[in-house]
Amino acid sequence: AVIASLDSAGKASNLLVWDIGSNQASRTLPLPPVPGLTDVITYLRVSREDQYVVAGFPNSASGMATYLVYDLGAPVGSPPLQVDFDAVVHCTELGAGEAVTGTAKGELLVWALATGQVERPICLQGGGPAHQSAIKAVSWSADGRVFASGGADFVVHVWDMTSETLTFALEGHTDD
Repeated sequence: AVIASLDSAGKASNLLVWDIGSNQASRTLPLPPVPGLTDVITYLRVSREDQYVVAGFPNSASGMATYLVYDLGAPVGSPPLQVDFDAVVHCTELGAGEAVTGTAKGELLVWALATGQVERPICLQGGGPAHQSAIKAVSWSADGRVFASGGADFVVHVWDMTSETLTFALEGHTDD
């Protein structure tokens, strides 16, 4: 498990990798000074293979979602990789070595946790973006085979992640 620790002002200062069995921190990951990190961390996840920790927050300086990616296999003290997307912070799901982020433009972008580089988009048949407007929610199944994305276009798309193709388009919801 990973938890964020707070300083005396109530701001996140470190991430603690917590060993559940011994009920103690096994590693401390310091948060670097990042312009725009004026609030608390609002997104905190561990990748499927337990190699990466990703902390995210809405960046007040850039207006983007900023993610700090820590590689737990790197030497202690290694700085995190900073990745920014025009997205809602919680619209990212982690897989094994990669993440998928839903953007404000309706794109689903697959990016490498090791480099922060976008590897490919997940598109509708014909190459269009995953949604016609901003993506507001994403979820990846525990087995990694199914991915769902919900947009401000009032459509939930269900994707087969083995082929990265659309399986279902569920229309009819009327609330964000």
